[in-house]
Amino acid sequence: MDLMNFNDVVDNALLAFYESFPTPINIDPKTVGLSQEEPNRSDIRRPSYSAEWHKLADDVNHAITWLHNEGYLHGTESNMRFTLSAKGLILLQQMKGVVIPRMLRD
Repeated sequence: MDLMNFNDVVDNALLAFYESFPTPINIDPKTVGLSQEEPNRSDIRRPSYSAEWHKLADDVNHAITWLHNEGYLHGTESNMRFTLSAKGLILLQQMKGVVIPRMLRD
């Protein structure tokens, strides 16, 4: 993943976390706009995706892990479900149309 894609993934992921706040969610390539692929559901117990989707998912997971390690997200890497931290909400304040909780405003 290059820096431009990283920026797009991070921006779209942060907005998805914002829209679901405070509920923890999992982010995938479709959520961040990298793929429109739907899983093959021929096996109901285990949907399958293409190799390209899995590569994109790895890139997304690396970006999400970075956000988590930098303190912008709360959650666990074991299930990759996260929600925004106070630091993440403050970062989002820089984006137009994003309202953060009163307690975090200057």
